Amino acid sequence: MRAIDKFILHVVHNLFPLNEYSDKILNQIIQQYREEADDLNINISDDTLKRYIQYFDDRLKQGIIKKGGTDLIKIASGGKAEVIVPLSKLIKLVTSSAGAEASEDEEDQTPDVVYQDGGITIWNGSKEGNCITYGRGEKWCITRGSFGTYRFDPSKGYPTFYLAKNTNLSDSDKLSFVAIQIRDVDDENRKYVYTNRQNSPHESSPMSFSKLMSEVPWLNDIPNIRGILRYIPLNRKEKETQIYSKQTNPASIREWQKMSFEGKKQYLVVRKKFNNLFSDISREEFVSKYLPQYPQISEFIAITPDIIDNTILLANLDKFSNQNRKSITANIQQPIDSKYLSLDNFPFDVKKLLVILNKWNVPSNERLYVTKDGEAIVKLKFGDDISVGLYTAEDDYPNIKLNQRTAKYLLDYPELDKLPFNSLLKLAIDGIIDKEFIKKVIEKAKSEENSAIIVKKVEDGEILVDSNSFSSYKIKDGKITKLPFSDEEVQAVLGDEKDNTSFQQGAINAVRDSADNYSSLPATVDKDAFTSIIKSTPYNNRIFTSRTINGPQVLLVPDGESERVFFTRKSGNDGLYIFSTGLDYGWRGNDWRERDANNYMDEGAWRTYFAYLRNENIVYEGSRLPQWFRTSYGLDVKKAWFRAQPPLSPTDRYAVVTGPNGIFYVINKANPRESLKLSDSGKLIKANIPAAVARQLTGATPDEATPTAPGAVAPTAGRRGRPAGVANAPRAAAPAAGGGDINVEEVMEETGLDISFSRLPMADYRRLNSTTAIRINPNGDRGAARRNNQLGGAGRVGRVIGVNSNKIYIIRLANGQIIASINIQPGNRNYILLGNENGNVAISMNSPAELMQTLRQRNLAEVRNYMVREYVANNPQHLDEVRELIRQHVNETRKY
Repeated sequence: MRAIDKFILHVVHNLFPLNEYSDKILNQIIQQYREEADDLNINISDDTLKRYIQYFDDRLKQGIIKKGGTDLIKIASGGKAEVIVPLSKLIKLVTSSAGAEASEDEEDQTPDVVYQDGGITIWNGSKEGNCITYGRGEKWCITRGSFGTYRFDPSKGYPTFYLAKNTNLSDSDKLSFVAIQIRDVDDENRKYVYTNRQNSPHESSPMSFSKLMSEVPWLNDIPNIRGILRYIPLNRKEKETQIYSKQTNPASIREWQKMSFEGKKQYLVVRKKFNNLFSDISREEFVSKYLPQYPQISEFIAITPDIIDNTILLANLDKFSNQNRKSITANIQQPIDSKYLSLDNFPFDVKKLLVILNKWNVPSNERLYVTKDGEAIVKLKFGDDISVGLYTAEDDYPNIKLNQRTAKYLLDYPELDKLPFNSLLKLAIDGIIDKEFIKKVIEKAKSEENSAIIVKKVEDGEILVDSNSFSSYKIKDGKITKLPFSDEEVQAVLGDEKDNTSFQQGAINAVRDSADNYSSLPATVDKDAFTSIIKSTPYNNRIFTSRTINGPQVLLVPDGESERVFFTRKSGNDGLYIFSTGLDYGWRGNDWRERDANNYMDEGAWRTYFAYLRNENIVYEGSRLPQWFRTSYGLDVKKAWFRAQPPLSPTDRYAVVTGPNGIFYVINKANPRESLKLSDSGKLIKANIPAAVARQLTGATPDEATPTAPGAVAPTAGRRGRPAGVANAPRAAAPAAGGGDINVEEVMEETGLDISFSRLPMADYRRLNSTTAIRINPNGDRGAARRNNQLGGAGRVGRVIGVNSNKIYIIRLANGQIIASINIQPGNRNYILLGNENGNVAISMNSPAELMQTLRQRNLAEVRNYMVREYVANNPQHLDEVRELIRQHVNETRKY
């Protein structure tokens, strides 16, 4: 063998063995840990222990756990392994990072029947289904829907239930069947509770194990009964959904440390919405003291927004790796309040980083920058008077007197075109800055494509437009003269610059400042120029936050006639189910610069908002509309919502349409007779719409597939079974050779006759349940003509479907209901199918000639009554008039 081969074998067999321990040693380790777990009431399986031991060994070999004093075991005399790392420490070490867990959270493997012998059976009641199944008919609350109120009650110690039955005793014996609780409490004298079969007088007092044995003496006959009646802890999913998801049930930090790695992450996600993340420590203490022990949890928090408040993360930014710091700052969605500039919550280096990354919430009339030497943060504030603030690691100077000596803080600002030109001009006039500096700003603005200050040549000089202050000037012969924003030359320059991102940002900043300060927009701003800039700004750049409005807002200009000039709505999905605006400008004829808020939307506002939603691929859910429309907003705003054509998904079960006479419908495309319409009260009420009318309103074709409910499986040609609750499910339809393309079952679902169709005799159902039926023209069909003659004005055959020699006649009655008349050949069997309004029944007839007789028996053939009811329903204001006419008609009839 070559030397290299020997070396490879040595590496394989010695350097990284697959397992550090022999099976004998491994079993000794597991046995010792199993005994420790039993002593400490720690629930852990042998498989989990094996994984933890292997994981510990792997990390030891990788050098993550250092050798010397932290080996898992030592070998005592006689070759026996002795564990030197306590189980609690082992769990903490291996759950501090990913890798040791099974792919899924382990569920308890206790069988449903934990003991059965000699007429005695004990069932595992740790699952609600077992309590209901094995305790059916008993008087215990846990067997009748109240399992959760006991199992997840911390005051009861999250009890594990066992149902113990002794058939050797009479059923009348209260102890023949008992429900036993084992509670997770420290006091062994309060660990056990039982309830007798009569549930009287309710459950016992908490007791010791020996007391339980004396109270229910036949339990002593069961071998190892104490081992059988063991406590089964809540699993991770139960804790997440039933315990930790409630505000009053946070875990302690030690409980959290004992969780699996995935459990730790999920706990933080579940609890992030509550003020009390843990029961015994604050968020600040968790981040500063405990989080550094869990690098992978730190990474998870850094890359997952909103788990921990940004202010806490920023205050402890030095506890994170460089990569995690980048993630934390990148995930800051809401800018940081500038009040922290003068507070000690953040280290000075963090404050400077936030300036560089533009993460401070700074009004549009303020600027922040870090000095070139990195020793200070400068804050410039512009207005009638200009102020300068200086912030250092040692001290703050929020109001420096501005003069020629301190003007350097202004002149050192790195983006000169971002300084309001009117303020600079005032400083130059006052002699605080040199006039040459003004020339420098103008020349810099000319050379930059997206400068916030625009300078354009005109016939007799230059026009300067400043997006920082929305002011405009004319430069001629070295003189600078202010111009109104509405000046023709200014507007011409703005027309060329509406796509300038600096102007766009300036417009958004102006609205944000107006919102923050409850003030109007600057008086210098021109309406047409301002709205033109907003409309040219991409949606993603129109979003801003304000401390006076809840949530991020998107700025919109109405499409068409509206009672406002522009407005805001909550951005994204958050603003969908709201009838009012966030901010309004120019509301109902007020000055267009004047700020207002929370007014009803009109059609023009809805249209532009819906355009924004479509651009973002956001749609309404039809199923949520009834609940939303129950709110007490006015009827006009809801009608405007309909008229503006809101976006719904094409696959949504519902469609929003405007019908004849200005009636607004929410059409149920799968079952039109379960549709809705807007009532005069502003609520959505039931509208029984025939399928053909629904198709006409929605523009669908007769055979167009209708969407199914969310989460449901769309019916297909091979769908099996009758509707729920109908016995003897028939076989699926078998395609016939050379037929058409009509699926009979889909037609029945479309017309609302699917249940009555499934109630036909099985043989005839199978004959008709085809996926290849053909369409027959009713105008040339003798059977259709015969039925129309019988019906007269009571109804009409609308469709005829042929399945081999059998025919199905779809009939619309005068009252709008749909029925089916069926003829089976050979055999000449006849049926009528009635829909939900008439009990979903299939009626057998001797002949088609019995059609009208059958309809009259069910009051389905009266035309005049239907016409009266329909007229009154559509014209309720004429109800008294109709009653009087009918009364007169009845009296006249009686005379003769």
